[in-house]
Amino acid sequence: MGAAWLVLSVLSGKAPLAEPGGPWRPDAAHPCPETPLSIVGGTESDRAAACAIDARVRAFFASALGLDADVPVRLAFEDRLAIAQVPVSGYYMKDEGIARVLAFDARPPEGTVWSRIHASRDFHASVVAHEIAHALIDALIPGRLNYLAEEFVAYTVEFAVLDPAVREEIMARYGARPFADLAHVNAAVYMVMPDVFGVRAYQTWRAEPGILDDLVEGRFVPAMDAQLGAPHNHQGVIR
Repeated sequence: MGAAWLVLSVLSGKAPLAEPGGPWRPDAAHPCPETPLSIVGGTESDRAAACAIDARVRAFFASALGLDADVPVRLAFEDRLAIAQVPVSGYYMKDEGIARVLAFDARPPEGTVWSRIHASRDFHASVVAHEIAHALIDALIPGRLNYLAEEFVAYTVEFAVLDPAVREEIMARYGARPFADLAHVNAAVYMVMPDVFGVRAYQTWRAEPGILDDLVEGRFVPAMDAQLGAPHNHQGVIR
C-alpha cells in the first residue's frame, strides 16, 4: 500500500481514515505555561518541547500571516497512529479537534521520512508544529483553504520554525528548490511526493513571502483534481 494510494484514498474519502485515538481527558491535560496549548500523554520532555515549538508556531502565524493565534489547541501524544491502517507520524482531525502525534520514544513508521532521518527532538518538534498549524488554521480561518493550500501553509510553518541546522540538513537531502511553477502546487505532486511537496512549499515561501497571504486571502487557490473536492475533514502527515 503506497503513499500515493493512501493520500488519494484519504482525499477522496474512499478509504477508512484515522484510527480513533483515546478520548480527550481534561483531568490528565498539562497546560503550557506561556501558550494556550493543552497536552495529554507523552513524557515531560515531549511536553516541554511541544510547548516551546507551539510558541514559535503562534509567533509565525502572527508575523507571517497577521493572525492572532492566541486560541486553545489540544495535543495528544500517542504510542501508535495510523490512517487507513498505514502507520503515520501524526494527524489532525477537524471533527475531533485534537492534534495527535507519535511520542518521541515511539517507533517511527517504517518507510517514512521520520524513519529515514536521524531522530532528534528538533525533527520530532517539527511534526508537532505541522499538526498545531492545522489546528490553528481550523480555529482561525475554518473552511477558507482547500486541502492543498492548508498543507502548503502547514509545511511552510513546520520548516520555518524548525531548528535551522536540522532544517538545512533536510533541505540538503532534497536538493531544495521552490516550485518552478505554481501550477505544480497540485494534487498529483502531493499524492506522489508529499515530502517533496512540503520542502518545495517552504522554499517557495522563502522566495515569495507574499504567497501565504495570497493563499489565505484566496488570491491563489492550488489546483485540485475534481474528484477530490475541498475542503476536507482530514489533515494527515504522510511521512
